[in-house]
Amino acid sequence: MFLLNQIKSYWDKITNIGISASLSFAQRRKTRLLNGMAVVGGTGTTFYMLFTLFTLPPAATLTSIDPFYYLNFILIFTFVIVLFLHSMHYYILAKVIGLVVIILFYTYVGFSSGKPYEGEMFMVLIAVFVFIMFDQNKFIIPIFLLCFACFTVLLVNIAQKNEAIFGYIINAGVYVRMFTLFIFLFFALNFFRFEYWNYQAEIEEKNKVLHEKNNEILAQSEILEAQTIELSKLNQTKDKLFSIIGHDLRTPIAGLKSILNVVEEEEMSKEGFDSFSDLLKSNVDNTYQMLENLLEWSKSQMQGMVSNPISVDLVEMINDKTLLFCELARAKGITITNHICAHTLVYADTNQVRLILRNLLTNAVKFTPKGGKIDISATVDAQFITVCIKDTGVGMGQSQVEKLFDPNIILSKRGTEGEHGTGLGLMLVKEFVSNNGGKVWAESEEGKGSKFCFTLKRNNENANIYV
Repeated sequence: MFLLNQIKSYWDKITNIGISASLSFAQRRKTRLLNGMAVVGGTGTTFYMLFTLFTLPPAATLTSIDPFYYLNFILIFTFVIVLFLHSMHYYILAKVIGLVVIILFYTYVGFSSGKPYEGEMFMVLIAVFVFIMFDQNKFIIPIFLLCFACFTVLLVNIAQKNEAIFGYIINAGVYVRMFTLFIFLFFALNFFRFEYWNYQAEIEEKNKVLHEKNNEILAQSEILEAQTIELSKLNQTKDKLFSIIGHDLRTPIAGLKSILNVVEEEEMSKEGFDSFSDLLKSNVDNTYQMLENLLEWSKSQMQGMVSNPISVDLVEMINDKTLLFCELARAKGITITNHICAHTLVYADTNQVRLILRNLLTNAVKFTPKGGKIDISATVDAQFITVCIKDTGVGMGQSQVEKLFDPNIILSKRGTEGEHGTGLGLMLVKEFVSNNGGKVWAESEEGKGSKFCFTLKRNNENANIYV
């Protein structure tokens, strides 16, 4: 069984020489047929020559056993040429050379021997084979006429050399009947060829229709798959929204409600309320920021986010944002220092840069303990400005750093003073930085603080920015 499988494997490889996807089904079958004939013919001829050589009697010569022994090399060479031309995709040339050489070879052998059935029968077989191998009349007619001419020459030669037996062939009436036979053969084979063409065209048309329908089904399947993925994302977005609304926003609002209920029921004096005012303001600011992040994130998820970049003074914007956090920072004894030089310009969307800075500064203040420091710096290269916000906060492990910007993971963690968050801030930072053509990353070590950096496109008017 193994040997048979190996033989079949080699046979498939040889008969598929030159087969390519550009060939039609019919052309592939014809090419395989000619490859198979070349292999069988070449192998058979080679074995015949070797057998004759090794069984040669001592006193005999090869030409005495077979006068045309050395001519067999022509056949072997022709079969090799056919396979080579197929491998180079010269299909028509391979057919023409193969058939013409075989016609001339057997014509010469038959004419030289003068014996019947050594050449003329091959002409009839080749005449039939021409209609199988070719589709165009410009090849069929010349080769068919060559077969007819060689057939006639061989018959006349046989009649002249064997006049006692085949002398009647020289009669003119026999030529008329032979001519009529070949004319009939030509039209009969043409008829079957056209029938085959029509049948093949019908099959290929049906295959084309099936192929188009398969493509339509595949396209619809891809659309359905894309819609399923989109629906899944929308469901995830919905689940995240409900989770945030139900947990992260509920707690601070519940705290505010409790304080206001106490005030409303006049169970708290003015002095007591004043002592809670800073905490109340902090909670309101924090809740407002969470709501704003939530709305921005929901908008980006549902509608996408369009950037409108302009020239933005980065230092001025950072100073504005720093003022917002002064009270929170002062309450925790945190020092915020902006090291960026004046007139540092970036090319980005103003609102999105504000949100990026606000979220990164919020996190820095949130996770930096009392007495800590926050430093803001920038470096410049040919195309981008890299902004870094470094704190001396609690830091985090490498595993957590790797999850910070994963869109499928929302991390919500309380600050050093119990500050709430939604976990959406860094997701918005990443999305808005990407929208403006930049990148964002984080460096952190647990207990030693964190450093968040992002890049924005440099404005052409920038001067010296390096700090």
